[in-house]
Amino acid sequence: MKIPSLGILPVADAQAEPMDYIGICEASAAVALDDRHFVVASDETNTFRIYRRGLAKPVQALKFKSFLGNGKSDIEAAARIGDKVYWISSFSRPGDGGNARDRSILAASRIVQTPDGPTLEPLGTPFEGLRAYFKKELHRPGTDINIEGLAATPQGYLLIGFRAPLIDKMAPVLRLMNPAAVTERGEEPRFGEPHRLDLDERGIRSIDWTGLVPPVYLVLAGLQTDKGERDKGERDKGEKFSLYSWGGDDQPPVKLPPQFPRDFTAEALVFYPEKGLAQILSDDGKKGVKESDIPKKKRRFRSIDVSY
Repeated sequence: MKIPSLGILPVADAQAEPMDYIGICEASAAVALDDRHFVVASDETNTFRIYRRGLAKPVQALKFKSFLGNGKSDIEAAARIGDKVYWISSFSRPGDGGNARDRSILAASRIVQTPDGPTLEPLGTPFEGLRAYFKKELHRPGTDINIEGLAATPQGYLLIGFRAPLIDKMAPVLRLMNPAAVTERGEEPRFGEPHRLDLDERGIRSIDWTGLVPPVYLVLAGLQTDKGERDKGERDKGEKFSLYSWGGDDQPPVKLPPQFPRDFTAEALVFYPEKGLAQILSDDGKKGVKESDIPKKKRRFRSIDVSY
């Protein structure tokens, strides 16, 4: 993938071919744990996997089922603040209907360094009461909510990016001011100034801070609904995903013209600020096929590197 320099986010050419990682298909959320390791969540399981860059097989599997309360929380986004990694569910209803209660949490974990490399341990208690606050902040029904973005800020806040609903054809971003107090002490969430991003009538599929100061964020945008299920008013512009640069303020995001592989489902961003490097991960699950029904050796997702 090639992204030209636009001044706001100068970048170089990416690797020519994606790298395959095995163990899961539906890579939905990820963060870097150090300059060589990253952890990935699948929306099909609450077992997180740690990978070493350049090695296809995971080096560790973290079973968070008991901590998160069930085997599948539909984790869709993650963000790192210091040595803490935050995880958030989609808050959307399952595709086959049913209740979204098990898919409506914000949870925290802590990075622990070991002789074998970094790992994660649960931190605090998963917070299950955010839906009411989202309804109030967005002025939308809870059934409309679908979250796929979570980003840290230089001040230690969390930016929550919504795939749906769109408000005035723009994607909302809420600023959670006290993530540690919410997840570690169960305190009431406090929200700051909201934002609406003009992403050409698309929702947020991932958002993350590049580590640059003044802050620069990358935003992956995509259709609100999957191909074949899009809303009647939702346009298909011929490209599944778009990449934007945003300053975290009221200025509109700037579209960057990447060249994703045609079948690349861009779902997660991973940043290595000291290297000026980002990974973009693809959710390579097959529609209508459960990840658990795919042989372990054939479960894989792709990753593309971008320098900036």
